[in-house]
Amino acid sequence: MERILVPTDLSENAETALKYALQLSRSIGLSEIYLLNATSVPVNPGDTFVPVTTLLLEDSQKLMADYKQKVESWEEAKGFTIHVHSEVDDAVTAIRNYADKIKPDLIIMGTKGASGIGEFLFGTVSAATLDHSEYPVLVIPGKTTYRKPESFAFFADLKTLEIKDSLRVLKNLCIALEAELHLVHVSDDAVMDENEIKEKKALLEYFHGLKMQFHVITSESIYTGMEIFMYDFQPDIVAVLSRRYSFFERIFKTSMSKRVAHRTFLPLLSMKEKEA
Repeated sequence: MERILVPTDLSENAETALKYALQLSRSIGLSEIYLLNATSVPVNPGDTFVPVTTLLLEDSQKLMADYKQKVESWEEAKGFTIHVHSEVDDAVTAIRNYADKIKPDLIIMGTKGASGIGEFLFGTVSAATLDHSEYPVLVIPGKTTYRKPESFAFFADLKTLEIKDSLRVLKNLCIALEAELHLVHVSDDAVMDENEIKEKKALLEYFHGLKMQFHVITSESIYTGMEIFMYDFQPDIVAVLSRRYSFFERIFKTSMSKRVAHRTFLPLLSMKEKEA
């Protein structure tokens, strides 16, 4: 891994995500962070002799220059090179455009509120980024305190995944952090069928060499099974693969899931399934 992008609106939760990103970067041997601030054009910008986008860009650039100085004074940022960038666009588009330019290995961002995963799954910039980003996204709930991750829980649906490159960031993080990987399959049937056994074998081969365990959780609800595992094993980071059809539409849009999500305060790593 070489490059981490952190979008920021300069809020408290964005700052929490940035401090997490800095400490995670140090843990895996990185010393550069890329910060992005996006400003949207107002619906009715009013009359001005100078194009409103120019004014907004200049304001954002000044804010980011000042913020860079602030960040460089933090203990967490000692020894880091901080890159700052501003764009005038909606946040999701700005993140996508800048990510396409710098090709980050990982995007780390915070929630907009203080209610954990439930806050960013429904209608926020983080939710849209999770569903649309071609780059892995790690979302940090508000008030998260960094500790070096020792365990990841990857919830694998054991459906055909031809291109394991989709999971590269998870594998690289586990290697760099010397973390344990829990491969978790949630199903209403404790007995795996032939295809599931084949996919389990492929996953175990892909992650060969890592410290890992494989678990089958029996539950009629995928999210209830996830909650059971998270409660019992307390992983430091939860990882999911976002399929072409939104993982979040399929998993998190039930009333029970919303209640569970609001009680979940774990960083969530979303990896987009890559096309052939």
